Amino acid sequence: MGEKKKRRQHHVWQGYLKSWLVDDKIACMTGDKIFRGSTLNIAVDRDFYAIKKLNKLDVLLLERLIEDTRSDPAKRTHRGFIQKFMIPEALEGLNAEADALIDVYRTNVLEDHYANIERSFIPLLARALKGDVSFYLDDKECIIFIHYLCSQHMRTKAIQTKIVEKSYKGTGLDFSRIWPIMAHMYAINIGGPVYVERRRRKLVLLKNHTDMPFITGDQPVVNLLSVSDEPPTELAFYYPISPNLALLINEVDGDIPLTSDGLTVEQVCGLNAKILAASHSQIFGCSDVALMAAKTANPWQPQPVPI
Repeated sequence: MGEKKKRRQHHVWQGYLKSWLVDDKIACMTGDKIFRGSTLNIAVDRDFYAIKKLNKLDVLLLERLIEDTRSDPAKRTHRGFIQKFMIPEALEGLNAEADALIDVYRTNVLEDHYANIERSFIPLLARALKGDVSFYLDDKECIIFIHYLCSQHMRTKAIQTKIVEKSYKGTGLDFSRIWPIMAHMYAINIGGPVYVERRRRKLVLLKNHTDMPFITGDQPVVNLLSVSDEPPTELAFYYPISPNLALLINEVDGDIPLTSDGLTVEQVCGLNAKILAASHSQIFGCSDVALMAAKTANPWQPQPVPI
């Protein structure tokens, strides 16, 4: 009852960014400027996940997205998720105290949702940082991993801005009011097939032994097979987890030519440039040099494997 609004809402998990801290500070590049500071002050916006009161058009658009979802279990999950936001509206207007509680609920509910997803991933991230990705072979742990990865991919400001602007230009419909809910639904829609296909998608732990560290950004999960503004038809998620480790989920029955122990400086710079290209406004690292190098490198693109 005494819960307060959580107004500063991060779209990149602070716990994940700790791997890039040097003396408790992370290097951040915005435009051409680099500064060092706390993770508390990066990839954050006021009320970023706050849910607005839904109108009839909002509900119709969400229902359309549900109907376009192929998986029946996913449809049930989506409807249950939307109901969480509709219940307060039935109680709104009872009295000032109830309205104040509903306002706090709308502000905090998705922030708390993502915090729970992050907490579930903590032990898996700790293992990955030690070189252990065996959780990918465990059905229950794999669900946690893929749910986290797809949620982090969809929840960012870069994805929000791109999809909301493109949808408005193409249809005239404004998704900005309901995007926080849609992001969760899209994460489920992406993650479900990836989980089903997990035996045919390799998870590779990339080890960077070069002098050029991996960087990350405010869009830390990147589809390496997305090469234009059009919706991708293939998916290979790249996710750096420290200056010298990254995770890569390959396309179905595919092999992106990046080996777990044989990365070159050129490949690392290209992957860093890919992070920069996908970012909204900020990239992060432990090294100013790595951030600057990302601006001059060509984003890495998969090349055919020589026969």
